[in-house]
Amino acid sequence: EAVRDAALQAGVDELLSRAQPPDQVVSSVVRRAIRARRLDEAVRRDPLSGFLTVGSLLDEMESVLAYARREGERISFLILDIDHFRRVNEQLGHQIGDQVLVHLARIIKERVRASDLAVRMGGEAFGVLLRHCGPTDAAVIAEQIRAAVMASPPVVEGTPMPVRLSGGVAGYPEHAIGMRELLLAAERALRQAKETGRDRVSVSG
Repeated sequence: EAVRDAALQAGVDELLSRAQPPDQVVSSVVRRAIRARRLDEAVRRDPLSGFLTVGSLLDEMESVLAYARREGERISFLILDIDHFRRVNEQLGHQIGDQVLVHLARIIKERVRASDLAVRMGGEAFGVLLRHCGPTDAAVIAEQIRAAVMASPPVVEGTPMPVRLSGGVAGYPEHAIGMRELLLAAERALRQAKETGRDRVSVSG
């Protein structure tokens, strides 16, 4: 009875019967906890890239920025956007477009640290929250990713497909002191990169 009551308090309800032996109750609780964790992870992550969703990133950024304020840590946020990606979808179809996105996600994953937070911003845009990293170093990382995509383009039906990226970088506390301000500063830098010729990385002014 005590095991069942504890399980009910943990959120396990109608599937638990008083007739179940305690070991089966515990097993059922564990299975449901694992399923709940997997469901939560599925909601938090973009299914195509495996990166965090924007909503999940905002949750994470709150704690990251709070820590940065307490400890004097520098952090940066970079946004990478595929130039003229709409043409890929319109001319080759969304399936090919998805292959391009997966390829870019793989390159990003290879060039950021485990402590960094990669996010699918939506559409053809990706972002990375870089801890212990000022905007100058973040711009170097963004440039490395841009160059890597040029050097190793996605191969579609046996043919390399040229892909170009534009990037925007902003840092805390250099360009923003709040979460949304940091994102907006990076977006402004991205817009500057687009407006000054694309295929380049700009740092927030």
